[in-house]
Amino acid sequence: MNKKHIGKLAVLCLILLSLCGAIKVGMESSFTAGWLQSSKEQDLAPAVDMDKKVNTLWVLADLIGGRHLPTTITVQGSFGTTAAHFEQAREEWKKTIQVNASFKAVTEHGREVFRLHYQGLGWESRVLMFFEQDGKAYYTVTIEGASDGGRKGAIEEAERLYMVLKEAEYAVDWNAAVRAEAALDLKEAWSKAEQAIQEMGEALPLDRYEDDRTISVSYHVSYMGQGVKMKDSTVNLQVAAHENGETGLTKVTFGTPLIAGEY
Repeated sequence: MNKKHIGKLAVLCLILLSLCGAIKVGMESSFTAGWLQSSKEQDLAPAVDMDKKVNTLWVLADLIGGRHLPTTITVQGSFGTTAAHFEQAREEWKKTIQVNASFKAVTEHGREVFRLHYQGLGWESRVLMFFEQDGKAYYTVTIEGASDGGRKGAIEEAERLYMVLKEAEYAVDWNAAVRAEAALDLKEAWSKAEQAIQEMGEALPLDRYEDDRTISVSYHVSYMGQGVKMKDSTVNLQVAAHENGETGLTKVTFGTPLIAGEY
C-alpha cells in the first residue's frame, strides 16, 4: 500500500473514531498513532483544507490524554451596509446561508446585537451580528460539534457556510479550536502539549504568555498550512493551557490559526 492510500485510510479511521463514543481509549491511541505517522509522511500543501486542519487539531488534543471537549469552528466576517438598511442586509445575509431561524435583538455589553440559533445532528450553531459606525455589519457563526460524534457535522456545516458566503462575495474567514481536559497540573499538561506539537513536525514559537494558571503560545508549524502574519512570520497554531485550581484539571486548547472568541 502506497503512502497516499495510507493517508486516506488514516483519515477514514479518524472520522470513524469520532462517530463511535464506545471505542476504547487503547483503540483511540492506535488510530491517533496511524494518523500521526501518515501526517509525517505526507507533503502537506500550504492551503490545507478545513477538514484536514480540524482533524489535525483533534489528534494533537488526543495526544494530551484525558477527555475531548466539543470541537469549535468559527466562521466570521463583515459586509458594508448602513444603519437604515441593516435589517434588510442581515435578512439577505441569512437568506444566503439558507437558514430559516429568526434573528432576535438582545443587549450585550451595553449595545444591541442580533442572535440566531440553529442546529444539526451532533452540532449546534450560534450566530452573532451587529452594526458598527464604520459602516459595516460584523458577523460571527460559532459551530460546536459534540465530542462524541459531532465533529464531522460541524466541519461540513462550517465548510458549507464558508463556501456560500465566499461565493456571495461577503468578507469571510474561519478559525477552529479543539480542547482536551486532563487530570494534570499546568506544567505536566504543557509538557505533553509541546511534545505533541513537536511530534507532528517542525514548530517555531512566536509569542508567549504565562502566569500561575495559564500558558499560551503562538507557533508557526510545518503541518497547518497558511496562517496570519505575526512578528515577521506566520502563525498557524495557537496552544493554550489553563489549570483549574479547584478541580486540579487542566484544559488544553489547540487552535488554528489563532484561538478566537465571538467579539
